[in-house]
Amino acid sequence: MNESIRSIFQSYRHRVHGPWAMVLALTIMTLPINPIHAQPVLDGGLGRGINFGNMLEAPAEGAWGLTVEPDFFARVKEAGFDHIRLPVSWTHHTDLDPPYLVDESFFERVDEVLAMAEMIDVQVILNNHHHDELDEDPVAESPRFLAIWEQIATRYADKNDWLHFEVLNEPDGAFSATPELWNDLLSETLAVIRESNPTRKVFIGPVGYNSIYRLDDLTVPDDPNLVASVHYYDPFPFTHQGATWVGEIPPVGVLYRPLEKAIAPPWQNYSWDTTVDNTGPGLRVTYREGWSALSLYRDTALQNVEAIQFRVNRPYQLQLVVFDENGERTDFPVQSSATPGNEKMYTVSLDSLPADFEFRHFAIQNFNPDAQIPMIISVLRIKQNGKWDYLMTTQRNIIRRAFQTARDWAGSNSLPLHLGEFGAYDLGDMQSRVRWTQDIRVIAEQKRMAWSYWELAAGFGTYDPVNQQWRNDLRRAVIPPPRR
Repeated sequence: MNESIRSIFQSYRHRVHGPWAMVLALTIMTLPINPIHAQPVLDGGLGRGINFGNMLEAPAEGAWGLTVEPDFFARVKEAGFDHIRLPVSWTHHTDLDPPYLVDESFFERVDEVLAMAEMIDVQVILNNHHHDELDEDPVAESPRFLAIWEQIATRYADKNDWLHFEVLNEPDGAFSATPELWNDLLSETLAVIRESNPTRKVFIGPVGYNSIYRLDDLTVPDDPNLVASVHYYDPFPFTHQGATWVGEIPPVGVLYRPLEKAIAPPWQNYSWDTTVDNTGPGLRVTYREGWSALSLYRDTALQNVEAIQFRVNRPYQLQLVVFDENGERTDFPVQSSATPGNEKMYTVSLDSLPADFEFRHFAIQNFNPDAQIPMIISVLRIKQNGKWDYLMTTQRNIIRRAFQTARDWAGSNSLPLHLGEFGAYDLGDMQSRVRWTQDIRVIAEQKRMAWSYWELAAGFGTYDPVNQQWRNDLRRAVIPPPRR
C-alpha cells in the first residue's frame, strides 16, 4: 500500500464503522497510485473537485440510477481530485410541518458518506440541492429551509475544516425575479449557520442558477469565511443537447468549435423570422422574410450607449431598431454605397437617445420587404462610455470573458472564487465534450478559480460505474496527466 494512503487508513480506521469501511480500505489498497499531480494555485485551498451528482439529491438515493459507493471515493482520490461537492436534496426527507425535522435515517446516511470522504482525506462541500418549493415561494418555505440548515449546522459543528457548507444550489424562480428575496434569506441562513459554526467556510452564489452574469445582484454578507460559487454551461445548446429535463429539448449534433464566432453572453438571440448560423467565418444571418431581424437582448440594462457598429460581407438595405423597456421602438436607417463583394463597416450613432435611456434590446432589421437576404457578420460591437465592447467573439473567448467577469467581481468583493459546476451531456460528440471541458478547466485555472466538475458517474460523468473505469479522454480533460 502507498505510504500516504496507508497513513490515511490507519488514521481513520478506528473512527469509522460498518461494512463499507472495510470495502473502502480494500479498494484503496488495490488501486494503483499515480505520481503526485501538479496542482495550480487556486482560490480558497480547494483545488480540483468533482460532484457526486444524481445520488443524494435524487428524491430517494438510487432513484436516478446511482448510489454512493465506497469505491467512488477511492477512485476519486486516486485520480487526483482534492474535493467532492456533495449535492443533497434535504427537502425530500424533511417534515412539512414545524419543527420541520429531517429524517434521522437519512441524516445517518449522510453521516456515512461524509465519513467515507474523511477517511480518504478529501474536502467536502455539503449543499442544499433541488429545494424547488423554496424557489417557487420563498416567503412561505423559508422557515422550513432555515430549520433544515439549523439541523445540518448543529449536527456537523464538530467536523474539522475539511467540511464546508453551501447555502443553496442555483437559486432561481422567485429569487431570480426579485434578487432581494435571495439576499435577505442568504443573510438569515448565514446567521443560523454561524450560531454553531462561527468560522466554517460557507459557499454562496447568485440567482439565475448561479449565473456569472447575475453576480452584481448578489449582496455579500459581512463575513470573512465566504466563498463565491458560480456555474457555467455555455453554450447551453451544446452542453445540454438531448437533455430531456430542460423543457424544449435541445437538438443533438451540436459541436463545440472553440474558434467559431458566437453572440457573447449576457446578450441573447431574440431574432424573429431569421436563421442564425455560426459554422462559417462569422455569424451567417438569413432573413427569411421581409422585416425579419437579427435581434439581441440582455437582462441587465446598459447606460450611456453611444453607437452600434457591425461589418458585413457586402452592402445590404438595413435599419437599426432600438427598443425601450416598454417595447417602443426607435428606428435608425442604415445604408451603404459600397460595391458588391466588398465588406462594409456600418457605424450607427445613437446620440439621439435620451441621456437616461436603459439600453438592453436592439435589432438589425431587413429594410427590404421583398428579399430574403443572407449575410455574414464578421464584427458586431457596441460603444459605451467611449469604449467599444464586442458582442460577437469566438466560443473560447466567450469563456475567457465570462470567467474574467467573475474574477473581477470576486476581486472587488475580496472573495475566493469557485466554479461549482460545469459539464457537457453525453449525447454530444465526445471530442467536442473533451475540447470544451479542457477549455473550461484551463481558463478557470488561469483565473485561479477552484472548480468541481459536474459530475462523476451519470450523464455528464467522467467515470463509467458499469464497467468500473474512467472515461479517459474526459478524465484527462479535467485532471491532466502529471508532467514527467
